[in-house]
Amino acid sequence: MGIIPNIDHNKRNRKKAYYQDIIDEKLYKERFSVERTNAWIDAFKILLIRFERKANNWASLHYLAFMLIFLKRNF
Repeated sequence: MGIIPNIDHNKRNRKKAYYQDIIDEKLYKERFSVERTNAWIDAFKILLIRFERKANNWASLHYLAFMLIFLKRNF
């Protein structure tokens, strides 16, 4: 399908990686920031297990979680 993996090697591993170190640094940073944000969202149990029935309420809880993450990281 033409998909090229963009996986950084494990820096703690002392053995040589089995694959070539072909990595797009810019794309990796963007993907990592998205994955990290998703991990922060998983800390909010109410968002991890969807209790809300209305999508509007669920989205509002996400906005609150984003604000809390922003405040915790920047202040």
